[in-house]
Amino acid sequence: MINSYLQSATTLDDRTIHLLFSANRWEQRNHLLTLLSAGTTVLLDRYIYSGIVFSAAKPHPTPSPPHGPLSTAWCRAPDVGLPRPDIVIFLDISQDAAAARGGFGAERYEQTDMQTRVRALFEELRGDERDKDDWWVVDASGTVEEVAAAVWAGVQEGIKRAKERPEVRAIE
Repeated sequence: MINSYLQSATTLDDRTIHLLFSANRWEQRNHLLTLLSAGTTVLLDRYIYSGIVFSAAKPHPTPSPPHGPLSTAWCRAPDVGLPRPDIVIFLDISQDAAAARGGFGAERYEQTDMQTRVRALFEELRGDERDKDDWWVVDASGTVEEVAAAVWAGVQEGIKRAKERPEVRAIE
């Protein structure tokens, strides 16, 4: 159902799809905790932060839905209690550079105005006191080799942090 939605084959209420994404994360929670408790390094290509910003960035019709547009606080709430990442590697690239890359626009959210709102909301989340120290920003405008090296440095930092803080923290 989620993939069908992302490919624009299905339409769903914004709250419904957001909660489905969150339910998908909760469905994997115990498996994730088992891996982490066994000392396995887990890398996820998307997690709660992308869910928050992509839901909150959606354009809302006028008038707004009965309870108004989705706020970042509302979007974060269903994920409170999920395992918190040791590090969030954020690939930072300008809107123009991202749009120039192959395949841009193939999915529902890959539209310029949407990506502008998403970028602004990621900036907002990166400043959130609850987890602002978890972010590792990579300049993604470099060469493949430069970006890969910067991402790898972030992965190494995440592993270091996990070893220094063996308990699994929860999203607040």
